[in-house]
Amino acid sequence: MPTTTPLWKYADNITFIAPKRSVKTVFLHCSASDNSNHDDVSVMEEWHKKRGFSGVGYHFFINKNGDIQQGRDLEKIPAAQKGHNTNSIAICLHGLKIEKFTQPQFDSVKNLCTAIDSEYSSINIRFRGHKEVSNKSCPVFDYKTVLSLDKKGLLSKISVTSKATKAHQKKPTKHSSQLEITDRGNDVKALQALLNNIGYFTVQDGLFGQSTELAVKNFQRRNQLVDDGIVGAKTRAKLLHVAGGDFFESKKTLKFSHHGDEVRSLQYVLLNHGEKRISPDGMFGVNTRSAVISVQKKLRLYPDGIVGNKTRTALQRKNYVKAQFHALNKMAS
Repeated sequence: MPTTTPLWKYADNITFIAPKRSVKTVFLHCSASDNSNHDDVSVMEEWHKKRGFSGVGYHFFINKNGDIQQGRDLEKIPAAQKGHNTNSIAICLHGLKIEKFTQPQFDSVKNLCTAIDSEYSSINIRFRGHKEVSNKSCPVFDYKTVLSLDKKGLLSKISVTSKATKAHQKKPTKHSSQLEITDRGNDVKALQALLNNIGYFTVQDGLFGQSTELAVKNFQRRNQLVDDGIVGAKTRAKLLHVAGGDFFESKKTLKFSHHGDEVRSLQYVLLNHGEKRISPDGMFGVNTRSAVISVQKKLRLYPDGIVGNKTRTALQRKNYVKAQFHALNKMAS
């Protein structure tokens, strides 16, 4: 997917300059897709050209990160809400499912609309949804609450995020049993750190966004799970398994010819320590014994290839995902 340089990045100060043409209304839209490959104004332009438009119909496109991209030239009327394009500006937020819109998107659309409203200080600009002038359900999110509109569709002069946060930001409990897109907090940060440490790279900001969802989906596909991007019981259990949960919770001495979940969990821990010669097959064979000996040498332990309490304790102290494992494990409690 092409990446369009944003006109304003998320949280940038917005300086809006009114076009010469008359503007009386701002219309809000959604892209009707949650596909991360569609999260760019260039994709909207491609879609609209296929429908016979000269270019993208919206003036502004707000992606999941909250970045605002320029679409159609503001001096041109939009091609967005049939019969109501004249004297209007069209803004589109990427998304379809209500719960998958992000707080940065709501912050940005509020900031943009506030900037537009301020530029037209001598008149009252109305802010409306596409659904108000068509039989569509676009936009699907509650834009009136997000923008704090009054009954006339005028922008109230209140803080940018107060009502948008209350209306649309999911607030998981301290330890939610399930994590999904738009969730935020310490559980999400623990998940992100764990994913990174086992090779599924994502940003570590405590916000379950598109990047984290993609990492979760990749993990799920690799581990024969339903790739819905939601961290429920099965995905969490597999994550903890990969992080070494079975191994660290066990007191059993492991050695050559042993097999089972504790061995497979040990193998994942060894992989996290750089022993790439092994595969997590649950069989304590020659390669696993060699990997244990290698790690024992690194940890200055007697290199006998047997994993007893001393080796397990030393591995746990040096385990790259120990903290994340314990934090994520609290989700189940």
